[in-house]
Amino acid sequence: MYLPRFFKSLEEQELVDLQIILVDDGSTDNSLALCQQFAKNDKRVIVLHQSNMGTGAARNNGLSVATGDYIYFCDPDDYLDSNLLRDNLNLVHKYHADVIIFGYYMEVFNTTISNKYKPNFKFYLKNDKFKEDFPSLYNDGMISSLWNKLYLRSSLKNLKFQKVRTGQDNRFNIEYFTQNLKILCNDKAYYHYIVNRPDSAQTKLNLDKAYLHVDEIKMLKRMIFDIWGEERNKEYIDLISKQYCNIALDGLRVARHQDNARKEQKVIKNLIDKLNLSQYINYDKRNSKRTNYDIWVIRNRNKKVVLRLDKLILGLNSMRKARK
Repeated sequence: MYLPRFFKSLEEQELVDLQIILVDDGSTDNSLALCQQFAKNDKRVIVLHQSNMGTGAARNNGLSVATGDYIYFCDPDDYLDSNLLRDNLNLVHKYHADVIIFGYYMEVFNTTISNKYKPNFKFYLKNDKFKEDFPSLYNDGMISSLWNKLYLRSSLKNLKFQKVRTGQDNRFNIEYFTQNLKILCNDKAYYHYIVNRPDSAQTKLNLDKAYLHVDEIKMLKRMIFDIWGEERNKEYIDLISKQYCNIALDGLRVARHQDNARKEQKVIKNLIDKLNLSQYINYDKRNSKRTNYDIWVIRNRNKKVVLRLDKLILGLNSMRKARK
């Protein structure tokens, strides 16, 4: 479904000297056959196969056979602009950077909705300047993903992806940015990230995955508070609090799919209480009205009248959208 568009965006890259490594992680459809056909038509392509070991293992497998001086990771259900690799490789060479961070488009599946996210153009020769901007970069979605970065291979050293079901990308980058690096931010967008796909892990959340997200936050706290020594910096404290609050907001999104208020209340209660998130769920004038409304729902999760009202409001909003 997604592979033909993805392959086309790889073929159209304005860079000849390129090694393309595709890792099939035990697919049960025709993905492996499509990858092999793509490799048959393009000598730059290598296809690896593994038995459903997860995306972290797939990326480690790919890294083990990569021969280039630079490493770029992307996902097969998204797609790339043709100048992504050429433009960013030229900039990395010009500034002698260890890594370049560039912008992306977030596109809603099966719609024309697309939003652009990009950093300000900036070259961080020293880590202390990067640390000043880190909270805003993290909040803007520039740090946690792999596909908006081109890495100098030697700067990765022996870094590997963890074998966890979710959050491998963020964990990898947190570990990576503990180093003292030369970091370049490119204010142009090149990558098209597709959200709300019906078969995507983005649309699913359970308590086990929430615990894994908490582990990611603990890694982030270790980098910020222990390694960088920023334990008293309010911007960083706010950043950590926001990450915990986001887990609660994700939990509310899942709870809203329950068929009655009692089940919804139970989902939210399990998430909030077991992960001790109550202290982080606070209103903030910097939040959107929608986010502060969601926080109001969570904070009043023990009042069934609030949950019933929430279902009514969501139903009315759905009806309005359907009429447009």
